Amino acid sequence: MKALSQFLRTTIVGGILFLLPIVVISVVLGKAFDYAQRVLRPIIELLPDWTSSTMLSAALTIVAIGLLCFCAGLIARSLFAQRMVARLESAFLSKAPVYTYVKQVGASMMGASGIKEFPVVLVQISGALATWNSN
Repeated sequence: MKALSQFLRTTIVGGILFLLPIVVISVVLGKAFDYAQRVLRPIIELLPDWTSSTMLSAALTIVAIGLLCFCAGLIARSLFAQRMVARLESAFLSKAPVYTYVKQVGASMMGASGIKEFPVVLVQISGALATWNSN
């Protein structure tokens, strides 16, 4: 009975952890789409009547979001942004429980080669989760 309970609990938690990023990305992109459509509405209204369809509006909105993401990616690759993220990580995020573990898992999923010789592991001790780094 205990094995069944453990299986159900870990499967449900695994499902939540699998679906959570998908839901968050969907909500964020939905809000970005709505906001971008409101911003682009004056531009779309300037187009001739035969071109101002819903499909064109959606296409322009998606292109605008894509360009915004591209520009954000360019900024993120800059030395200034990398230094700012490093400061933020060292000042706040590294002190948050499980942050280093989640960062390392994300890096390995993205194929980053920055995995340390001594990886961070997630350990359950007496019902509490803790991170442990052997460095």
